[in-house]
Amino acid sequence: MTIPTLIANYQKKVLITQNKQAYSLIINALNKIKSDSPSYSYISSEIFSPETTPDEALVRLSKYFKTTGMRVETYAIKKMKPGENHYDPNKYDDGEPFPVRNFQTSNGMVVGLSKFQYAGCMRQGEVYTYNPDGTIARDEQGNPITKPSQSETCADIVIDVNGPKGPNQFGKDAFRFQVLKYKYNLLSTGGMGNIDYIIKHNDFDPNIVDYELGGEKK
Repeated sequence: MTIPTLIANYQKKVLITQNKQAYSLIINALNKIKSDSPSYSYISSEIFSPETTPDEALVRLSKYFKTTGMRVETYAIKKMKPGENHYDPNKYDDGEPFPVRNFQTSNGMVVGLSKFQYAGCMRQGEVYTYNPDGTIARDEQGNPITKPSQSETCADIVIDVNGPKGPNQFGKDAFRFQVLKYKYNLLSTGGMGNIDYIIKHNDFDPNIVDYELGGEKK
């Protein structure tokens, strides 16, 4: 094998190991938070209760990790596959900004928290509608068409296993958990992760696409 191939294989192995370590750390923390809560639930915990402010929640969550600092400047995370730009159907999206409320751990992992304060952890909002081919449905003026939505969520936790350095892409060095009232979900759909694939196969999901954020659609 050539030197670039050897380097790429080594970097891949390092990322896979970091993903597994990060997964273990966040799972242990979520289980401990639930066991520490008054009614063995996330909605009653001092972190994810609707009454807890986002800044309070971040500080309390950080206590379950060995941290080195708060906070890392936000940066863009690519999805596993490029999505259509909400404003320009001819371009890819600009990624997802890493949560501004975050902290870094002693092993270089960055944990971002999007904490919500919806009553009963029930989120009311609007979501985009999509065409059968996966593109965003638009009206005659080209504006995205939305519809009302309701979903249960107390918080989202985004993990970047090696911090701001690349590749900064879901499915490679980033993944996400959704914290509900009594459980958590690993979000592997919508291009938002697939750490579960890495755990099971010791490899990256072959469906991951390398692409340029905001670039012209191909």
